Amino acid sequence: MRMKLVIILTHLLLLVSGVVFSQQKEIDLTEVNNDPQREEVQRYFGYESLLYRYLTQPYDISINVNQQGDFVDVGFLYLMFIPLLLLVLAGRRRLLFLGLFFAIVSIWIISTSNSFVFSPTEKVKIETDAQLEKYLQRTDAVDEPTSRLTAHIYSVSSKLYRPYEKLGSLISGNKDGVTYTILFLAFILISILLTRLLVPEKLEYRLFLVFTFLYSFYWLLFGGGIIWYCYIMFPVSMIAIFLLLKLVRKKSLTLGKIYKGLFYSFGAIWIMIAIVARLSSIQPQLTEDQLGKGMFYQAFYEYGTGKASRIETLEAIYPNLTKALARINSDEESIIYKVGTSFNYFIKNNHNRIYQDHQLGTFYWLLRSFEDKNEIAEVLKASNIKYLILDLNTPLIDNTPDEALKQKYRSLRRYINKNPTFKLLATDNVVKTLGAGNEYKYTYNTIGDTYYAGRYAIYEIL
Repeated sequence: MRMKLVIILTHLLLLVSGVVFSQQKEIDLTEVNNDPQREEVQRYFGYESLLYRYLTQPYDISINVNQQGDFVDVGFLYLMFIPLLLLVLAGRRRLLFLGLFFAIVSIWIISTSNSFVFSPTEKVKIETDAQLEKYLQRTDAVDEPTSRLTAHIYSVSSKLYRPYEKLGSLISGNKDGVTYTILFLAFILISILLTRLLVPEKLEYRLFLVFTFLYSFYWLLFGGGIIWYCYIMFPVSMIAIFLLLKLVRKKSLTLGKIYKGLFYSFGAIWIMIAIVARLSSIQPQLTEDQLGKGMFYQAFYEYGTGKASRIETLEAIYPNLTKALARINSDEESIIYKVGTSFNYFIKNNHNRIYQDHQLGTFYWLLRSFEDKNEIAEVLKASNIKYLILDLNTPLIDNTPDEALKQKYRSLRRYINKNPTFKLLATDNVVKTLGAGNEYKYTYNTIGDTYYAGRYAIYEIL
């Protein structure tokens, strides 16, 4: 059915394309780089020059540079101990030690200079030199010692980054012909390093550490910064840290005890922080009166204990949703155009009925191809698309420097808001309007001054 849908859309585009460009322009459309793959995948990978996108991945996934949230938080233990233990193993082999030290410092400079400083009192990320300098000059930020210390460190690395920045702009960019050559050269050099470090060790140790490195390299090359493509890498790398500690202890009993103690200490700190963070569910954007309330979701508890029905639970989580779902499920032959949300589960025959356009690539193509808003509605209806499900938080996943997805979303909203063909069936977005007697009215709608930001909107195409 999905292939049939695509064929119908293509046919209609070809059929009326000659008429379209002669029509009067009705849609205020912003020209953007419409590349859904770039918007979806690259937000995990970063937007530096191509070479540095790869080199910064170990730091980025450890510090959550490109994506922030519990689902991408792997902790700092890997980044802290693997390079450190390799340096200790290199020991007095001067050339080996200096080469490894230079590589680690270079990666640190490149990574931190393409990262950002988080401050709870700043509305935007602190990432440019000007923003760093302005933040460090603030006298009212003395109560943010961690952020200020990080800002000082990043300020130093930013100055050291200048020759690396020139080199990166000279040999690389969005596309280049040297990145993979450099990465494979680094692979060979690190392989030689491991060979030199592990010669006297047991075969099973060597094989395991080589497997860990090989798997990590392949993820770095092909994973696009998406950590769930390499879940096995994290337990394997943790075991590798224990093996490296054992090798350090074999080399020096004193050093072995010191680094083992450090590892267990920082490991305990990380576990405590992780447990508190997950149980409390505290997020940076929460206000003081909301702190700690996310650790207990009343609706789930009541549903699990049988106090609330399925419909009551859905209404508690997504107000107004159940009636719209009933309307959609009563018409099992229609197609649903879906932009984000996790509503597939609640829709009958969803594997055949849902056309997904999370990055609005198709809809923007329609807006570009049909400048008459009525024409687009006719195309959708002719393709048996009767409903539109829209994630109102779609712009929040946009990390592109040119804000391409945000601009496409704004174009879509301008089209929908001014189009009587799209009838709002349900939303949890609350708007504030001034009614009679200068009293404010609060209603569920997507047009007007937002009082409570909702998460979804469902439209019927008339």
